[in-house]
Amino acid sequence: MKNTVLDWNETVEFEIPAGLDCNIALLVGTVEDVPELKYMPGSSAPVARFVLLTTEHRKNLKDEIVDENIKHHIVVLGAKAEECRDCLKPGDRVKVEGRMKPKFIDQVDQVKRFVFDVISYDVEKLG
Repeated sequence: MKNTVLDWNETVEFEIPAGLDCNIALLVGTVEDVPELKYMPGSSAPVARFVLLTTEHRKNLKDEIVDENIKHHIVVLGAKAEECRDCLKPGDRVKVEGRMKPKFIDQVDQVKRFVFDVISYDVEKLG
């Protein structure tokens, strides 16, 4: 099965072998705040976390165009994590490639919430 991903200015083709699932995330958005850098316990492996904002434009039931802002939690590992901390600042436009990883988090009211992190294998600053 051959798939084509249409980007804002390019077409990328990739092939997925029949019978295999895939978990691919490609996001283009704006960095909300300075990436937070921590190190994995028991090792010196760096981990950076930041929020990427994207905006969806759609029509509501009244046929008005509305914008919906979405926050994506990005996790970057290794040398790329340190590069993100040093180079990214709020307002920067970036392209993030990675995979979705589900997790449960406990909220203040003791309710578990299901969220997704994007575990990134590539972050590219745009513009």
